[in-house]
Amino acid sequence: MKLRTALLFVGWVVLVVRPSRAVIREDLGVRKSDVADLIFTQELLWSTTVPSLIACAADCMTDDSCVCFTLSAKSGSGPRHCRGHSAEQHMNSTGGVAEPGSKLYHLKARLEEAASAQTTTLASEVSTSTEEVSTEVADTTLVETTTACPEAELQEDFVQYPWHYIYYNNLYFRDATFDDCKTECLNTPNCRVMEFWYDVEYCAGADVTPLQLPSDWRSSEGSSRIDYFQRMCA
Repeated sequence: MKLRTALLFVGWVVLVVRPSRAVIREDLGVRKSDVADLIFTQELLWSTTVPSLIACAADCMTDDSCVCFTLSAKSGSGPRHCRGHSAEQHMNSTGGVAEPGSKLYHLKARLEEAASAQTTTLASEVSTSTEEVSTEVADTTLVETTTACPEAELQEDFVQYPWHYIYYNNLYFRDATFDDCKTECLNTPNCRVMEFWYDVEYCAGADVTPLQLPSDWRSSEGSSRIDYFQRMCA
């Protein structure tokens, strides 16, 4: 079992071991549950702090055992509490603990896998619209990779958000394979974002994020698939 965070309790001391972030995966899409103001103790894999929704989703995504996660409410510019679980949680889950402002999210791809396996899908508790999640991502997307992140601290790892892109505001456009697109961004000064068109193998890079330009954050659903990839910050 691959864990994003291992917790070792020694007396009252908690040691947190964080392995390096995994490479790009294609299942970061998340669905927000109607469950709120609760965290859960059952099937808990790990607990950590993150700057944003998409960073919490990335931690869950890179743990193959993680199915859903809770995220605490925003409090100024401080970190948020992210908890990953190995099984779906819901309003009546055993071990629910009140935490005002906390929200529950499921990884979209794994939720769909569960549905195809005819397990509990919690359809009544899972939003079918991506708009609310997209809006929150646009508002909270990896604060540390905006202009506040020094170029020297930009990492080689990306976090993916499927079916989205930034309208215009690009450093370059060109034909490229996926691997070449990633390499191009890593080799271009101050490139923080890459966008990839799958059907025509087309690539774009940008030095801005949706946090800076929320009005230019667009969905590509209903047209050619374009995925958005944002570099991590040290």
